[in-house]
Amino acid sequence: PQNFDGKFWGLLSIRRALAGSRNVPAAMAYFLGGEEKGVLDMAHRLGAVTPLLTESEQRQQDPAFTFGWPLALGAAETPLTEMVQGYSTFAAGGTIRPLFGIQSIKDKNGNIIYQAENAVQESQVLDPRIAYEITSALSDVGARPNPYWQSILSIPGLQAAAKTGTSNKCLERKQAGGVNADGTPQTGACTN
Repeated sequence: PQNFDGKFWGLLSIRRALAGSRNVPAAMAYFLGGEEKGVLDMAHRLGAVTPLLTESEQRQQDPAFTFGWPLALGAAETPLTEMVQGYSTFAAGGTIRPLFGIQSIKDKNGNIIYQAENAVQESQVLDPRIAYEITSALSDVGARPNPYWQSILSIPGLQAAAKTGTSNKCLERKQAGGVNADGTPQTGACTN
């Protein structure tokens, strides 16, 4: 797998590998983390349930189906709300707090006409020390690959954890000079 910059950085810390979205360390982590079952189970506990459901559905059609190690690079589509849920679980010290879209609705006089339930069920799904280390690595501006990523992923005055990703489509765009076959400029971000 190619990295976003097309380069191999050699040996580096887990912190720098995570902040720099390096693919070989991600693939190694996949194997160390229990491969597909371990990764999907952890993602499910953190709140990203779709990849495990997708795997189950695919295996009903084809018992040999597997995401394999490309799972470490994002081979399993995950809805945005589940990504938010998973990363908020890291931010909450490993405690999952189910998301809700609307906290309350008030009429023009300030009367509450809807209030979300306060009895949110929380559960500890990850060791708080691990959640802290992941959040710390993703918040470490100095671990990000270059000044562009150090600035673009920062919010002035706040500590912000951030994670990028890359696809080969972005590498293809770069190689094509950022233009479509008809010569029009390509649009869309190359990070996610």
